[in-house]
Amino acid sequence: MKKIDELEKELQNKELNSLYLLYGEEQYLLEQTVKKIKVLFGECINGINYIQIDESNVNQLIADIETPSFGYEKKLIIAKKSGVLKKEGKRKSEELTKLKKRVSEYIANNIENNFADIIGQGAQTVCESAKSLCPVDTGLLQSSINVQPAGNTAVISADTEYAVFVEFGTSKMAAQPYLVPALLSNTQAILSAIAEAIKG
Repeated sequence: MKKIDELEKELQNKELNSLYLLYGEEQYLLEQTVKKIKVLFGECINGINYIQIDESNVNQLIADIETPSFGYEKKLIIAKKSGVLKKEGKRKSEELTKLKKRVSEYIANNIENNFADIIGQGAQTVCESAKSLCPVDTGLLQSSINVQPAGNTAVISADTEYAVFVEFGTSKMAAQPYLVPALLSNTQAILSAIAEAIKG
């Protein structure tokens, strides 16, 4: 969670993220921040690459997110007083409850799919690095190094009985690590890719 002054610095540095949740009692500051985001975003053509959502058209939110901004690379959607983030009282609206669920699922699914792709690509890179670092005798150990993706995780392993002995060594054999160095040399690149995905 960022404070308003931290967000101000980001906008001054022309750093624009893919999603903002602005809330608080200082309406003037909130409105000024939205204006700065719009200026940084660039040209806004209402109904094309700029959409305003409120309680009158909130049901179109997901459709507006998925509709391409024809002729433009990106789209700015501002949802204000839409009720989507408002806590429901005792007399709940069935329609609004369903919409909240759809929006929540939509965001979760898109983030998870994006992360799964990044993790999968990163794991494959680590796997290739491990193969290049792996000592080769018969080639069996090197060829056994593989990736098993599972959603937002991935397992990289070497499927031979002596793989662990080569990695960590024994009392009679010096270690020749290949998996741990491969992971360490690629960790920062993977974390950077995840950070970029969050920013959008």
